[in-house]
Amino acid sequence: MVEVRKAEITLQQTRADLAAEVRKYYFAWLTATEAERIFTDVATTAERLATRQQKLLESGQGVAAYEVAQAKVLAANAKGELLQAQNRQLSARKQLATLIGLHDLSELLSGGEIPVPKYSLAVLETRLLDGHTELQMAEALVTKEQHLLALARAKAKPDIGTNTYVQHDFSTKTAQVGLQLGVVLPVYDANQGAILQAQANLGRASHEAERVRLDLKKRLAEAFERYDTNSRQLEQYRTLIVPEQLKAFEGLSKRFEQEPGKVSFSEVVLAQQTLSNTYSSYLTALSAVWQAVADISRLVQTEDIYRGLSQTVPMKNVEK
Repeated sequence: MVEVRKAEITLQQTRADLAAEVRKYYFAWLTATEAERIFTDVATTAERLATRQQKLLESGQGVAAYEVAQAKVLAANAKGELLQAQNRQLSARKQLATLIGLHDLSELLSGGEIPVPKYSLAVLETRLLDGHTELQMAEALVTKEQHLLALARAKAKPDIGTNTYVQHDFSTKTAQVGLQLGVVLPVYDANQGAILQAQANLGRASHEAERVRLDLKKRLAEAFERYDTNSRQLEQYRTLIVPEQLKAFEGLSKRFEQEPGKVSFSEVVLAQQTLSNTYSSYLTALSAVWQAVADISRLVQTEDIYRGLSQTVPMKNVEK
């Protein structure tokens, strides 16, 4: 029965690992999709600025050649960021398709944004210790060693052996029936060596179960710290940092176009670079959150990252 239980636990572990792997690539695709959306707009804005400066230079309106060159470099960098996002999205899509065994993921990946779960460490820890496969395996080993210890102790007690036989005596032409009884008396061998060995094995198995429990809690704490930190940062980027930085850039760009003498091109370039860096930091936090969610789901071995674990918190795309 112990071996059957170990096989069942192994199957459960394999299913949980596969589900976590699918989530990892799906979340990578989500992040890359958001990055593509953002840098499409960034590249469009940078290209428009470069085109405008080129036209002003050609018309002799006091634009320096280095400003045009700088604008073109910014546009090229933005296109490079867009290309990277597109490649990451394609890579995640292909890896997900290979893992699932589907060629067409149109329906699977056609949905909109999904909310980031809001987790409680206490709830996650309860779920983790309630039935993680590593802990189940360690506890199954404890049960096995308990049975082996009981067997070793049982062998130290006298065991009566019986043998019944039926035979025919051809010389007397009579049938004979016999019963033999035998008892081994453990005078010198009380199976103490096997008992001590079984006790030591049981002690090691018990300590291993506790070690696994502590290790699981440690791994969950590390994953939750990444989740909590990046979730808070993501919320700050979504509600404050990105909108304000975008507002500053758009206001500066508009004034530069309407009152070029009061706003320098260098100020516009700096604002554009700052906005691009802000978007990159936002995407880094977004990716880290989803990676932490994938790691947590692998640890708690859940088929649903929301049910029974959290109250969902919408994480909308940042406005641009």
